Amino acid sequence: MAVDLGGAALDTCAMTNQDDSQRETLSDLSTDEKRTLADLARQFVRTDGELTEAERAEVASIAERAGADEFWKLMDVAAESGDSLETVLVRAQKIKAVGAHELIYGAMYELSIIDGTDSGENELLDKLATIWKLEIQDLPAE
Repeated sequence: MAVDLGGAALDTCAMTNQDDSQRETLSDLSTDEKRTLADLARQFVRTDGELTEAERAEVASIAERAGADEFWKLMDVAAESGDSLETVLVRAQKIKAVGAHELIYGAMYELSIIDGTDSGENELLDKLATIWKLEIQDLPAE
């Protein structure tokens, strides 16, 4: 089964982790998973050193879909902690739910393409795919 990510496909059959519960939207994520979502969103917008209006709007969209009040509080926690990318990736590695992997990766993919993907964002997407054993494939052009 492949999930459309707007130009890439997420092959969910290739995943080895088992999901304890079905997650269909970002609001279904646990607090720890939302913390990782917030940490990753912060890392993604920092890769090129500039927060564009398009990125700001996409982060706001992610917040709405995840539950705005909780998400923005977790973004504040992420900013205050100032965790390094390595620390954030270790936190991401602790997430075992495949459904959470798919939702978070999808949100970060959408954030990365909103104003053109840079090499830092591509590298971060690749690291997430590796950590979570996601098989990402380009979809054929229609």
